Amino acid sequence: SFASEKQSEPVPPQALRFDSAWFDGDDLWYEAPPVGSLAFCAVDPCVGKIGTSGDMAAVVWCYWKRGDRHLYIDAVIGRRPASKTNELLVDLAQQHRFQAIAYESNGLQGELGVDLMNRLVQARLSIPVTPVEHTTPKVLRIEQLGPFLSSRNFLFRRGSPGAVALVKALRYFSVPKLEPYDGPDALEMLVAMMRNYVG
Repeated sequence: SFASEKQSEPVPPQALRFDSAWFDGDDLWYEAPPVGSLAFCAVDPCVGKIGTSGDMAAVVWCYWKRGDRHLYIDAVIGRRPASKTNELLVDLAQQHRFQAIAYESNGLQGELGVDLMNRLVQARLSIPVTPVEHTTPKVLRIEQLGPFLSSRNFLFRRGSPGAVALVKALRYFSVPKLEPYDGPDALEMLVAMMRNYVG
């Protein structure tokens, strides 16, 4: 199991950027988002090779309700071609009625964002897609999630493989890298977008 692997290969505490206690407890998980909440999404698409190694495509979304201090997080994380990620996004957008989507636009990813916009129009979904071009190093961006994690502002969908993978990536977020950064990176994009929409 993953836990036993970590026990047999101990991680130096100084390598981990987040306190592992932030991820303990049953209250980290939720069953269903609040009634009347709004959904927002962020995407770190995969533009590398598809296989057993390389970039992961991370789609992270949250439910938000005014007056509630929590963001209710869910995710789909895996290796897939960018076209398949955009197909998945259209399906998720129809299901959750996203208010907005943040899409990483560095390099070739900008073209993928345009492809997503076209697919949403074809599906008759009026959802703004915000391109995000990063200039700050990824590790520094992800570290900005620390206050939200320590205050338990994030709750994660119980039973969701993507949410489990995201929590695992956050728990073992470290330099050098132990887990892929793609999920945490998409979560940071989501939080940054939420600041613009809801303050």
